[in-house]
Amino acid sequence: MKQFKIAMIGCGGVTTMHFDGYANHKDRIHITAACDLDPQRVKQAQEKYGFDQGFTSVEEMIEGAEWEVGVVCTPTTVRVPIVKTLAAAGKHMMVEKPFAETYENAVEMVEIAREAGVKLAVDQNFRFNFPYEHARQLVDEGLIGPVVSVHHQSLMFRQDQGWRTQTKRHAMSVMGVHWLDGIRWIVRAEPESIFSLTRSSPAIDCAGETEGITQILFKNGVIASYIESFTIPRRRAESIVVGEKGVLVLQHDGIAHYTKEDRN
Repeated sequence: MKQFKIAMIGCGGVTTMHFDGYANHKDRIHITAACDLDPQRVKQAQEKYGFDQGFTSVEEMIEGAEWEVGVVCTPTTVRVPIVKTLAAAGKHMMVEKPFAETYENAVEMVEIAREAGVKLAVDQNFRFNFPYEHARQLVDEGLIGPVVSVHHQSLMFRQDQGWRTQTKRHAMSVMGVHWLDGIRWIVRAEPESIFSLTRSSPAIDCAGETEGITQILFKNGVIASYIESFTIPRRRAESIVVGEKGVLVLQHDGIAHYTKEDRN
């Protein structure tokens, strides 16, 4: 089995999950280096995780360390120049979410990677962190018949800090990237039309939206609804997958299966 040499770009909060996750797969992944504009962050990460080299810029790390794949955990506001630099150096990339600030930025980065002949992936961990992959398998097995609709609620009280609070998109960007990808993962089709309403509540200190209601029509006829709120003290995350023969209810702790005989 090939062991990939990777480097971390950014040593902020989300990188902790990456470092911890890779530590369980040392046969496949070896972290050789990391960089961050803050040298103290690099030092702390190096002391905790024991990677070989630390740098304060991507350019220095490209020149000074040996690695194949860059894991990009920077704010989206600087994502495009980072991708340009890595692609020019022939480095493959796995990029954290949200992938880009705008659709135009996303298209630009995909084209940059394609022209450079490098692979570019987005870290869609909720396919497995939430039971979307298991639900997809159950749907494929015909447990609930063809999918008719999917409905998701994500409710919480969440006050972020730092750069995220200053971006144009907030709740839909922070959590929507997870839930919308999960819905699409189960439906196995591309959207035909999307309608979304958003609003920002003064209860949360941020520039972007805190509330969102989205409706989607997929090309295979499946309809989906998604509600997001960052201002509700009672936490709830639930996806309901409605099929012609039954229903799956997905939560963080597992999946429940219902048929018409289970109605009350």
